[in-house]
Amino acid sequence: MAEQDMKHFEDLPAKDILDFLSRPADFSCTEKLDGSNIVVGRDEKGIYTRRDKKEKYYRVEDYETSFFTNFQKLALAALLEHSTYVEQLIEMDEEVGAEVLIGFQPNVVCYVHNTDVVTIVLFKKAPLYFLKSISGKTENVKCKTVNLKSYTESEVSKKQHSFRIRTIDHHTHELNTRYLSSLQIFLCATQHVSGVDLTVHDIIDWPLNRQHPAKFDLPWKDVKPIFKSLRSRYRDILRQKKSTLFPVNMFTDSFSMLNEGFVITDGNIEFKLVDQHAFLLVKNFIWKFRDTIKNIRKEAGEISTLEQVAELKSKYLDTIDKYQAEEKNCITVIGITGHEYTERRTACVRTRDRSAFVTAFDELSRIESEIRRN
Repeated sequence: MAEQDMKHFEDLPAKDILDFLSRPADFSCTEKLDGSNIVVGRDEKGIYTRRDKKEKYYRVEDYETSFFTNFQKLALAALLEHSTYVEQLIEMDEEVGAEVLIGFQPNVVCYVHNTDVVTIVLFKKAPLYFLKSISGKTENVKCKTVNLKSYTESEVSKKQHSFRIRTIDHHTHELNTRYLSSLQIFLCATQHVSGVDLTVHDIIDWPLNRQHPAKFDLPWKDVKPIFKSLRSRYRDILRQKKSTLFPVNMFTDSFSMLNEGFVITDGNIEFKLVDQHAFLLVKNFIWKFRDTIKNIRKEAGEISTLEQVAELKSKYLDTIDKYQAEEKNCITVIGITGHEYTERRTACVRTRDRSAFVTAFDELSRIESEIRRN
């Protein structure tokens, strides 16, 4: 199931939640990783990487050189460096999802043991006695980089990079099962609705476009809004109670900072545990200025005059001023478990912020040149 289609715990049908609660040992729990997603595959031409539904790349040099392709080139270089390992893990004509983590803070979440290394996590469990992690150095890879003292300049450097290739087993965790009975009691509790006692799970799961067979005091059209209101309240309670499921080892060194959450599945029922509120606050903080640049460009629309170029450039420069004033700010949030997290724009984040400014000014320069030529 695609992650964007995966339901949050509180949005599952109640019958699926009860099924999970009755046999938690049958479910695996893996960490949701906050990097960049790729697909890794093998066919008669060899090992390749690609983005979702995009072109396959078998050679690192076939990628264009841009900020966006850096992680894809480094991932492919690492996989080709240990091609024997990959061929033993991925079958012929098989494709496996993977997450690429570059550096300490590849996106929003910080990974304390990922400094100065590229980690490729394959979403596949390793066979018994098979290495779950392998490391090395890539060949010299050409990547586009920024000058942290400039908002308009970039350069291309060619060098080796340290890497790790891991299977998803390395990010498997143990669910907290101490409080499952309280969730079961809640879902099996009865609620009096218009003269009838119903279970909470029945109210959650009953489709509102069908009349319930119970003999209510009121007609179904009047009971239906009551069902809808109760369901909203029950979902809120489940959202609050899901914190009791988070892995028992969440506050070890590897979870000293906010994480993106966990995926729970038995191969049939699948859901995610995410501290949505806290994660969104931090994400908005980290992405604030890249989103600002994107929105400024979108509002500008098609640019066909030098006056429009000057206006857009002025807005970008104003954004730089604001960025410099806030660059070293931090944000503190309280997670669903009550844990306090403080997040900053690390060097990794500032590099990506600069790349967004460089990309914006590069595009503006090209547009200005075209206007002057015409």
